[in-house]
Amino acid sequence: MKKLASLFVAGTLATLASGAAFAEKPKNILDAARDNGGFTIFLAAVEEADMTAALSSPRMQYTLYAPTDAAFAKMPPEQLAALLQDKDELRRVIAQHVAIGRYHSSDISPGVKRTLWGEPLAVTTHRNLHVNWVKVVATDLDSGNGIVHATDNVIINSGDGDSAFAQQLAQFNAASLGQGNRF
Repeated sequence: MKKLASLFVAGTLATLASGAAFAEKPKNILDAARDNGGFTIFLAAVEEADMTAALSSPRMQYTLYAPTDAAFAKMPPEQLAALLQDKDELRRVIAQHVAIGRYHSSDISPGVKRTLWGEPLAVTTHRNLHVNWVKVVATDLDSGNGIVHATDNVIINSGDGDSAFAQQLAQFNAASLGQGNRF
């Protein structure tokens, strides 16, 4: 009887432990980024753009290519300040970091994915994973509504070169890639 009770207790503890691990999984991609750390500026930008509810929705699955704080630190301070003050441009830039669907790094194939607002997001996997020519430096932060991958620069959309900010960011990203890092 003691052996049966010990097995029951061990089984109950194992179930509780596995349930606790499951409960610790972040609810959404923003929680995953927040829990991981290093995405403070991006998360503040999402909040400033009023996109928190959209990116927290459990009804959609997303892949977030989130620029790290170090990626934002590469931007000239006046350019970052201008972006944070232009809510429409901020929403557009944030949307360029979010692909529809859940893509683990092992599932990503080269080609074009669609962003949150239907814009093209070019993905290459030669040597390293890149999205719109920006290198992915960390992968597979899992959450209830998607996956987060960290990028080393802010992603721009190759399709909209009309805005002054997009042109400046394109020049910045091209200059910061360095020799041999593009593909």
